[in-house]
Amino acid sequence: MYEINSTDVILSIIFTWVIGLTPPLLIRYTFVKHPIAKWPAIGICAFFWVCNITLFIALGSKSKSHTVLLLIAWISYWILRKENKIQKPNSVQADPIPPPLPLQETLEARNKYGYSIDKKLTELKSLHEKGLVTDEVYKERQREILREK
Repeated sequence: MYEINSTDVILSIIFTWVIGLTPPLLIRYTFVKHPIAKWPAIGICAFFWVCNITLFIALGSKSKSHTVLLLIAWISYWILRKENKIQKPNSVQADPIPPPLPLQETLEARNKYGYSIDKKLTELKSLHEKGLVTDEVYKERQREILREK
C-alpha cells in the first residue's frame, strides 16, 4: 500500500496551485496586460476548471469533489478582473475629448492657415445646421467672409 508523507502532501498542494493559477496569471499580466470583462473572464475560468479537472483525474486524483479546483477557479476570476491600483509615475491621463475651441478662435485659426472662402462658408453652414451658431452670428459671419472676396 502507498503511504502518504508530509513531503508528498506539500508537493501535491504546490503542484495543484501552480498548475491552476499559472494560465490566468500569464493571460492577465503577460498577454492581455489589463483587466478582462466579466463574461470572458468567466468563460476562461470555466475552460481552465474543466481542463484542470480532466488533468487531475487523468493523473489519478483521489478527490471526489475537487473543491480546491473551484477555489482556484474563483481566484483565477479575481486575477483576471483585478484592476491595477498602482499607476506608473510617468503616465499622464489624457482627456478623452479635448475641450472645443470657441467659434471665433476656430475660424481665426482657419483664416490664418489659408482656408478658401468656399470652405469657410461651408464650415459656417455646417456649424449653423448643427445648432452651434445662432442665426444672427451665422448671418454676421457670412457677411464678413463674403467681404473678404
